[in-house]
Amino acid sequence: MVFSVEGQQKTYKKFNDTVFVVNDVILAPSILFELGKCEILPLSKDSINVIATFIKSHPKLKIEIGVHTDIRGDKRKNLTLSECRASSILNCLTKDLYAPVTNLVIKGYGSSQPIFTETRITHETEKKHLDLSEREVFYANNKRVEIKILKVE
Repeated sequence: MVFSVEGQQKTYKKFNDTVFVVNDVILAPSILFELGKCEILPLSKDSINVIATFIKSHPKLKIEIGVHTDIRGDKRKNLTLSECRASSILNCLTKDLYAPVTNLVIKGYGSSQPIFTETRITHETEKKHLDLSEREVFYANNKRVEIKILKVE
């Protein structure tokens, strides 16, 4: 899967790939949170399980769990929210699913690395004559959890 983030192409690896190098990034399955809060919604448990299985299957990888918000709202609040959500994912992984914590780090990115900027969203919605509900899809794509490979032993 390829996306453009901050004007640069970004290629995502998959959880079932067998070879990883430093800076590879995997887009996690959708993890949903309570609106404006850190609480992971129960229907996201399967997505967290996918991450836990990956971590357990690759004990020699040092992994960052990075959480991104959409681009709306206050940048500082989005950063704090993403950090809190990353912490919630880590807690769920380690307490509920017993994934090893020794090779995990978390990072909240807030709205600093959008897939779709406001300019691009406006351009796409005008070009395709999309209504407001269809515009929400672009914002939703910015809300994501990425698994980044930091170290391969």
